[in-house]
Amino acid sequence: MFGGGLFPRTSNDKGVASFSAANISLVLATHLSRDERSIDVPEVHGQRELKFMFEVRQQTRPLTRFTGKPPESRMPWDVRFRLWRRSTEFWWRAGSIYCSYKWSQFFIGALGRLGALNRDAAWSSQHERASKAMYNMCSEMRGFLIKAGQFLATRADFLPEPFIRRLSKLHDDVEPITAAAAQRVVASELGIQHLDDIFECFESDPLGAASISQVHRAKLRKSIASAALGKRHRDTWVAVKVQYPDAENMMLNDLASLLILARFLQRYELKFDLESPVLELQSQIRQEFDFIREAANTERIRSLVLGSRKLRARIQVPRIYHATKRLIIMEYLDGVPIPQLEEELRRRRVRIPARLERMLERNLMDSIALVYGKMLLGKGFFQADPHPGNMLVLQRNWSGNRSFFTGTLAYLGLVEPTIQLGLLDFGQCKQLTPERLRQLRALMRAMYRGHHVAAAFFDLGIALEREPEFYDPNDVAILAYSMFDTRPLPAGRSISPFDPNCPLKQTPVRHLPGDLFFVLRTIQILRGLQSRMQSRQCLNTSLAKEWCGRWGLCAD
Repeated sequence: MFGGGLFPRTSNDKGVASFSAANISLVLATHLSRDERSIDVPEVHGQRELKFMFEVRQQTRPLTRFTGKPPESRMPWDVRFRLWRRSTEFWWRAGSIYCSYKWSQFFIGALGRLGALNRDAAWSSQHERASKAMYNMCSEMRGFLIKAGQFLATRADFLPEPFIRRLSKLHDDVEPITAAAAQRVVASELGIQHLDDIFECFESDPLGAASISQVHRAKLRKSIASAALGKRHRDTWVAVKVQYPDAENMMLNDLASLLILARFLQRYELKFDLESPVLELQSQIRQEFDFIREAANTERIRSLVLGSRKLRARIQVPRIYHATKRLIIMEYLDGVPIPQLEEELRRRRVRIPARLERMLERNLMDSIALVYGKMLLGKGFFQADPHPGNMLVLQRNWSGNRSFFTGTLAYLGLVEPTIQLGLLDFGQCKQLTPERLRQLRALMRAMYRGHHVAAAFFDLGIALEREPEFYDPNDVAILAYSMFDTRPLPAGRSISPFDPNCPLKQTPVRHLPGDLFFVLRTIQILRGLQSRMQSRQCLNTSLAKEWCGRWGLCAD
């Protein structure tokens, strides 16, 4: 064993993190070649609490600009053929869905005008067929299409119900790789022959599977957990996140196809700058395949949560125990993802009174709004992939007499119920520049006060089809609210980009700065999550009002 640590040293140049029983420190090492990245390991003084200690010098090569093609220069011919076949399958499936809607648009419109067809029933049937085809495409092809489907599943505010119902399954119904394949990745990354060297047990069935990885529950051997974490952690369950082999090539290939699709839709359908977000997404997605970077992101967000008294009571982020480029071992959070919560309550035969349910929904949205407000408007460092599958309602919320007692008091109106939420998956995080953070705070203040919204909107660098003076400031303000806030739009306006009354249709966006895409994406996911709540108070919530008025997060 290396220095009395948790993991042995491997014989190649790829370092692995190691636990030291003496000072109980975690040191991250790199899995890139030494001419590409170097690691400084700071001196650590012993503490019983596990410390996440590392410093990565920013000497990595800059990411190459995305040209619409995956990197093929070093790919074997069989890999290139598989990617070509995958692109062909994508265009066949996506094209079929698109053409079915264009045909239905013509067919239903023509027969509907003649009174020979029930339009609502015909469109409902079309949505059912198309949603099934889209779900099958995402679940069977996997890759980035899983992420795209998960994002669309959060947009109950503009997608038809069949799409939401089917695509929501992508949060937890992704087909995993085999247990044997996952265990081979774990053994390779840890530099061990048998998992029994580290784990007392390693569950074969994953807790969940996503677009680039899956997570298994495991239990550290008592001797290792005790030496590394202290005797009180002898029975330590951990979550082991394993990256899929060849996932990166598949993702980049999908993004190449999506870039072409974005250019087509931008020109003929949506009148919105879709190309810039796809290019920004490509540069960000490469970082998601570096689990060492994800571990650093996780600890940074965890420090933010622990540093706030309000957040500590509401939010929990897992501790990181060990990380390599394709593996993370972290604290196991026992909870239920938000999309599965209703089913879990039915399974437990738990009936929540309507009044208490509305209070709990409001508290849940309060917690989500607060933590993302702190991330976005505090330090400008935020999780850019906040889909509901990455949010756990922790087990402690409904376990034991304390939860029953608190729930009773909340129902009687004597206390406010508090749901503790676990946040997972920080592979996609974004750091805003100080200037961008200032501009975003100014826009939130303007939307909260209802004054000078158009000026703050244009200050972000967003360009519309025509010059700013051509537009009515009220129309620009409505566009800003639709993009960067969650408040309901005025009567007669729709958030759906396919609706003629959508602000994006009436005030087309010619250019969206790339770094704003993840801000926009995060707020739109929160809007979609909010729209699925039953509480009227949740449905009418404005994030700008919450962040600036209630929490005071928008000050310069």
